[in-house]
Amino acid sequence: MATPVLIALIASLTVFAASSSLESANSTPVAEEPAEAAPPDPEPEPELSRSEQIDQLMADEGYSPAVAGDIYYRALDPSEFTCGSFDCLYYAIYTVNGCARGIYVAASIETDGGVSVGQSNDITAGLPPEGQAVVELTDYTGNGSRFRLTDMHCMGG
Repeated sequence: MATPVLIALIASLTVFAASSSLESANSTPVAEEPAEAAPPDPEPEPELSRSEQIDQLMADEGYSPAVAGDIYYRALDPSEFTCGSFDCLYYAIYTVNGCARGIYVAASIETDGGVSVGQSNDITAGLPPEGQAVVELTDYTGNGSRFRLTDMHCMGG
């Protein structure tokens, strides 16, 4: 048995259908305007090389390339490490291809004015492919206010 609401809905649909039929029978056909041409498909993005793909993935994780496609680094947040008596900075290092003899990292210790007052360096242990390490750069001079990376490379073999 149909409910009163369902009957009313069916009746309104029947009236709507009948009035639509009358309108179309009594109206003059109107020429439809031609649809706008669809915009051309955008040029496909050029495929990225493997090195560029890795660079993008690492950038998404906050890393910068030292050697594009292979060695990446990011400064750790000071809440992630403790320096002790001297100012220091820690870098997380990641290598795609590995580095059997370790990765050498060097930085200039500079004043606020950009004057180099010393250097700091560190070497990771040998790293396998997709290896990770942390290096510490320390200002033993006590005269610097920042570190500027000057070198980061695989020690070879």
